[in-house]
Amino acid sequence: MKRTIIKTAVITFLALIAACATFFLILSVASPKTLGSFCLNLGMKNAAVKQYERQYKNKGEDFDALVELTDVAILADDEEAVARYGKILTIDNKSKLKALSDGKNDATFERTLYDYYATRTVEALYKTTIPGDCVEAALNTTENYTVGSSLKFAVNLSINENDKNLAVCIYTRYLNGKYKDKIVEGKKEFEADVKKLVDAFEFDKINN
Repeated sequence: MKRTIIKTAVITFLALIAACATFFLILSVASPKTLGSFCLNLGMKNAAVKQYERQYKNKGEDFDALVELTDVAILADDEEAVARYGKILTIDNKSKLKALSDGKNDATFERTLYDYYATRTVEALYKTTIPGDCVEAALNTTENYTVGSSLKFAVNLSINENDKNLAVCIYTRYLNGKYKDKIVEGKKEFEADVKKLVDAFEFDKINN
């Protein structure tokens, strides 16, 4: 009798596990965002990123789904995901993100919502790729060189991290590349900062 009760309990427990697994599998396919939100509430941030990635793909790489995915990746400190999707958000969808950012400023850091995503993307690229990718993203996402711009962030990053390679990359990419005329406002301020990099790291100027 006792053995029968134990056997029944084990079977019931296993059935519940199977039912839960089936439920989450179906939910992952039918509504990955719902499952992703559930994972976030449980503190399972990396799992949440995966579900929001699935949601983004299921939605045909929809802009709103991309913003949500990038937000979750930032929350999870998933640097590779932030770099990958932040780049798509801030460069490939620049006009849409700027429209979304209109009037939404971060007073604490003196930057727009667009600059927030751009800066976070540059930071993630710095952590996960070569300096060139980081600098190109910064140059591609900066039209106004302000204290909150991604390019200013990259300049400060080179100084704070004592990263000469990054400093040289900023200098060469700007002066010798296709980005030279992309800064609309704050060009003098940027060139002054570049001179500071040259002086700080004592590398030879490269004639343009």
